[in-house]
Amino acid sequence: QALPPELEILDSAAAEDKDSLTVTSEFATQNSLASIEDLAPLSADLIIGGPPEFQQRREQQFQDVYGLQFKEWQALDVGGPLTVTALKDGDVQVANLFTTDPAIVANQFVVLEDPQSVFGAQNITPLVYKAGVDQNIKDALNAVSAQLDTATLAGLLSKVVTDHEDADQVAKDWLTSADLA
Repeated sequence: QALPPELEILDSAAAEDKDSLTVTSEFATQNSLASIEDLAPLSADLIIGGPPEFQQRREQQFQDVYGLQFKEWQALDVGGPLTVTALKDGDVQVANLFTTDPAIVANQFVVLEDPQSVFGAQNITPLVYKAGVDQNIKDALNAVSAQLDTATLAGLLSKVVTDHEDADQVAKDWLTSADLA
C-alpha cells in the first residue's frame, strides 16, 4: 500500500536470506547451544559482532525477548569477511551472519534458532517498475519465486562465493535444472 504507483511487488519466494546469531560448532557443542535463548546464562561473558548499527537495532530486543546482556558489542562489517574472521578466530563468540552465507557451511558454523522471531521474515521478493515489465516477465519472475527456497539459494551462493563459479552460468544452470529456461 505504501509503494509508489509505478512499482509492484511480485510473488515472494520461500527463500530467505535472513539475519541470524551464529556461533562456531565447537562453541555450540561446549555450551549445548541450539537456540538464541540458550545464550542467556552466558551472554554477560560473550562478545557479539555484527554490522555497525547492529547494537542499536537489536540490543534492547535481545534483552527484552531473550534476556541477553552481552559483555561487548563489536562493530564489524555486514556479514562479511571481518565478521567471519572474528568468529573463526574467537575474537567474538557470537556473530550476526545471513543464513545463506556460504561461510556458515564452509566453517561448520551453527545458526542458532530464533524461536521468538526477533529476526523477522526476509524472503526474496521481486520489486519491479511496472512500465518496464510485461506479463511474460512477471510470470517468469513468479515462476522463479515459486521454486527458489533457502537451501537452493544457499547452494547457489556457495557456488559463486566459495567455488568462484561464474554467477551468470550458475543462474543459467539452475534455471535449466528447474525447467525455467
